[in-house]
Amino acid sequence: MGPFHRLPKLASEQQSGRWTVPQLSIEFEVKDIASVGSAADELIAKGYELLHGVKTEPWGQTIARLQTPEGVIVGISHAPSLHNDSNQAKEMILVTGATGNMALELVRQLAADRVPVRALIRGDRETGLPAIAETVRGDLNEPESLAPALKDVRGVFLLCGYRDMPRLLAQSTRRARHTLCCYHYAP
Repeated sequence: MGPFHRLPKLASEQQSGRWTVPQLSIEFEVKDIASVGSAADELIAKGYELLHGVKTEPWGQTIARLQTPEGVIVGISHAPSLHNDSNQAKEMILVTGATGNMALELVRQLAADRVPVRALIRGDRETGLPAIAETVRGDLNEPESLAPALKDVRGVFLLCGYRDMPRLLAQSTRRARHTLCCYHYAP
C-alpha cells in the first residue's frame, strides 16, 4: 500500500485514531469518463488504495477518490457540465436580487463573459441590467413564483434572509444543480 489509504469503515476505527479525519478535498478534472477509470487503475497498479472506485454521483459527476495520511481527499473527476461533451445546451445561471449592488455586478460579469444569465427582479426596475441578460419577475417571499425563473437553470445565486427560506431553498435545489446562498451582514 502506498502513502494513501482508505477511510475507516466503522466509526470506532476513526475514534481509535487509526485514520486521519479529512481536512481538505482536491479534485482534478479530466477530459472524459474513461480517463477517470484509467487514472483509478493506474493508482491501484502503483499500490494506492482508493476510498472508492469509479462511481457516478446523482448530479452526473464521475469520480474516484483516495486519502493521504495528512487527511487530504484527492479526487479524479469528470463533470460533463464543465465540458462541451454534454448533450444539454449551455444552461442558464439565475441571479436573484439582480438590481441590487452585488447581484447586479454579478449579472454584468456573467453577461460580459457570455454566460447565459437570467436576472430575477421583483418590480419593473431593470436599471443597469445588460441587454443580453434575460429578465424575469418573481418575489423571493413567494417561493412558488420562482418556477418560471428556475426553468433550465444550472445554478442559482440566491439572496438569503427571506420569510420562507426552507421552501425557497427547496425550490432552488430541486431545479438547479448548484445553489449559492448569499448573506449580507453589515454590523
